[in-house]
Amino acid sequence: MNIDFNLNSDEDNDNNLDIENNIEKLKKLERILSNKKKQSAYDYLQYWVIHKYFVYLDIHKLGKIQASEYAAEEVYNKSSYQARNIRKWAKFWLKNGMLYKSMQGCHQKIKSFIDDKDVINSSLIFIRQNGGKTTPKDYQNFINSVLFPQMEVAINKKITIKTS
Repeated sequence: MNIDFNLNSDEDNDNNLDIENNIEKLKKLERILSNKKKQSAYDYLQYWVIHKYFVYLDIHKLGKIQASEYAAEEVYNKSSYQARNIRKWAKFWLKNGMLYKSMQGCHQKIKSFIDDKDVINSSLIFIRQNGGKTTPKDYQNFINSVLFPQMEVAINKKITIKTS
């Protein structure tokens, strides 16, 4: 492949990517694509769409935007937003030799009872008092009869053995 290695975003034109290093990274990308078993479907699609993007750039001689739009349509059946992601992923791949990891969805949105520091401390004290040999039934009884009243949780709230 004779790819235009200036894959920086459309706004940013620093051309500091080493061509020989990029060729090695592309070979690595092709090896990764040949081994489907050791990766998630999400990662495989991300590798595949980056590869498609490079093919559209090199073989079909398309511009970066058009190549990314074609790759987005072919792999994800989506257009402009995904195309921008593909250009960002390709730039990241060439620069770092690995996939860009999004943190989307990694942050807890709902506060849980178990996340409370007092609940954690009380639970650990209870487990240690039993020598670390607490059964789910014992823990359920502790939560329902001691911890919920102590934390002023509604009287009708109970947890199941499965939850405990």
